[in-house]
Amino acid sequence: MGILIAMFTPVRVHLLTSIGLFTTAIGAQAQGEAHPKPIFAIWAESAKVPALCVGRPHWFVTLVPNEIELDEVDTISLKSGEAEADGKVIYLDESRRLCVLAVAEGHLRANPVPLTSNPFPRAGMKLTCLYSNNTCRSLVAGKDFYYRGEAFTIPFLRVRITEAEKVCRIGMPLLSEKGKIVGLVSDLDLELDNEAHAIPAAQIRKVILDLERFEKSAPSWVGLSFHDQSSTPVIIEVKPDSPAKEAGFETGDVIISLNGSEIEELIDLCDAPFNLPVGVPAKVVILRGLEEVTIKVTPSFLQASATP
Repeated sequence: MGILIAMFTPVRVHLLTSIGLFTTAIGAQAQGEAHPKPIFAIWAESAKVPALCVGRPHWFVTLVPNEIELDEVDTISLKSGEAEADGKVIYLDESRRLCVLAVAEGHLRANPVPLTSNPFPRAGMKLTCLYSNNTCRSLVAGKDFYYRGEAFTIPFLRVRITEAEKVCRIGMPLLSEKGKIVGLVSDLDLELDNEAHAIPAAQIRKVILDLERFEKSAPSWVGLSFHDQSSTPVIIEVKPDSPAKEAGFETGDVIISLNGSEIEELIDLCDAPFNLPVGVPAKVVILRGLEEVTIKVTPSFLQASATP
């Protein structure tokens, strides 16, 4: 029996409006401004969540607060200081309450933030939880595929944050030492007061790149089967007419790394469909016989017929 990488049930996502409605950027942050004004998505009088400019100067990613009904999500107010604009939801992942908003020209000023492409931050990696002038130290504690008996469709980063109860809030970005976003805080209600879950930035990056190219986002498909009775990521089948077949994968190949991240066991590949942008070549190092071979594969969207 095998499991098929990038052939999982898709998360429930909706592309709610055409990206073509928002073609003009809203401008950039003034040069030399040391502390840019924070931007918030105002969901209700008592529910505002940080919003980050991503991809394009008029796109913003934010989280929907738990108290907001998802079927009520449509047009949301974005505010930065005295400036305010309506943001239209162009993407909504209901399972993670993650959405992308687009605003019209000339209201807010922001630069897109850099998102890391590394889906596997190592445990112990130092981070900074940052928004406006408030900062606190944090680090990666691991990655949770399940927690308190609940299995996740896509794993969360598990992080430890100092003074989380004073500074941290849902939607706040976690920055690496190089200044790239590693994740967005999504849940502060864990067993330890200083621990939180975060949505990995690599998943957000995939969404943005998919939207820019295809005006939609969904899990990626490669077309490789692996044995579910072994933790070694050895390929047992290469699907015909698949990106993997075109790239030259063979039965018996063992995946060693993906886009520079080491693959130690099969579970390390389980979130690949949600990290790999469609149409962007991914670098895969494999063990074939006694030699290491590098292959580039370009994922496509998961097709309705592509089921295990």
